[in-house]
Amino acid sequence: SKNSLILASSIGFLAVVLSGQRGTSICIPIMILISLLLFYKKLNFIKIITFLLLSLSTISFVIYLLPDLRERYSQTIKSIAAVYESYFYENSQHPVNITKADYARYSMFEHGLKAFKKNPIIGNGRYGFVDAMINEGFPIDLSGYATHSHNQYISDLVMRGLFGFLVTVLFMFILMSIFITLRRSGDNLFASMGVLLVSSYLLFFMTDSTFTGSMHGIRFFTFFFFLLFYLSLENVRKIKCD
Repeated sequence: SKNSLILASSIGFLAVVLSGQRGTSICIPIMILISLLLFYKKLNFIKIITFLLLSLSTISFVIYLLPDLRERYSQTIKSIAAVYESYFYENSQHPVNITKADYARYSMFEHGLKAFKKNPIIGNGRYGFVDAMINEGFPIDLSGYATHSHNQYISDLVMRGLFGFLVTVLFMFILMSIFITLRRSGDNLFASMGVLLVSSYLLFFMTDSTFTGSMHGIRFFTFFFFLLFYLSLENVRKIKCD
């Protein structure tokens, strides 16, 4: 049912927070808003703000209760401040208040885009992109951290160029169009799950390179397979009933 799905989503959001996945946690308020808009037709501005504030308060309370999470998120704030100071005050040295791993990830945004501009059509390849970024100023002593850019969009651009980027965008657009069409035809619950699935990964793409640089992609295709499989069974059942 709708309420069961909302409960399951809430548990999933809480699990993300407890896992310490900082980048993914940033996506939670947006996903909560999308969930509300999908499953509750009669929502006014006050109710939406109330839901979001309650959700953020719960997340903040959980982080405050657990020392490990509190330290991890505190380090995130320090890292962002250090990167801001480094880039905007032209400090080329490694910032003091940021780990090497985090600094490498932030540097990939800047130098990855520079490498993309040098080879914009087909990119620099799965292995050649690190050398391409180093040529553009990426710290060579941090190359060991450059397994992937922690951003699907940057990964597509620097590794696969515009070709890879457009393939990913078109793929996700087609999936979203399928679920939106199903939702309009009356398959509200499972079509909405599909919209949530695609939306969550579009946000997740900003913090991880799911399809090109990690094994998280298998999760997407596993859930996607079972969701479409169930929808196909529902379609067969409706045809038989008709």
